[in-house]
Amino acid sequence: MTRPYDLKVGDKFRVIGNSTFHVFDIGEILFLREDNGTDSPYFFNHKLDFQSIFFSDLEPVTKTLRDIQPGDIIVDEDDKEAKVIDVLPNSFLRSFWGDFSFTSCWHSFEEAEKTDWKIKGCEEDEEEMIEMTLDEVAELRGVDVSRIRIKE
Repeated sequence: MTRPYDLKVGDKFRVIGNSTFHVFDIGEILFLREDNGTDSPYFFNHKLDFQSIFFSDLEPVTKTLRDIQPGDIIVDEDDKEAKVIDVLPNSFLRSFWGDFSFTSCWHSFEEAEKTDWKIKGCEEDEEEMIEMTLDEVAELRGVDVSRIRIKE
């Protein structure tokens, strides 16, 4: 991915590559530590390890319309699809809805955010809450329930 335009300390990214031999694992979630204006600012993980890493090795955890890249597919409220052809700092060019071979029009990000458009494949996963009794946890772990202590 290219450098986002509206970075904030604490923004979350997922590691998808290791072109510079950084210490982070593929799939690991990182947080922006400092925006130094470069293409490789400092990020830290949940263990508070931090290192400079290039945006080409990252993807936003929750991708928004402002994070789209050429080739992304956007979906409108009627489930019609269009392909992102080009992206500028404040706007993007898309194909016709339903026909990726023809260029349609430019949209500002501000305009697009007022729609119900989504990025295909980037819907935020809603994790299902798991409810278990202590007996069920003990059975799952193969231990006696009296050996389970809840941490704070």
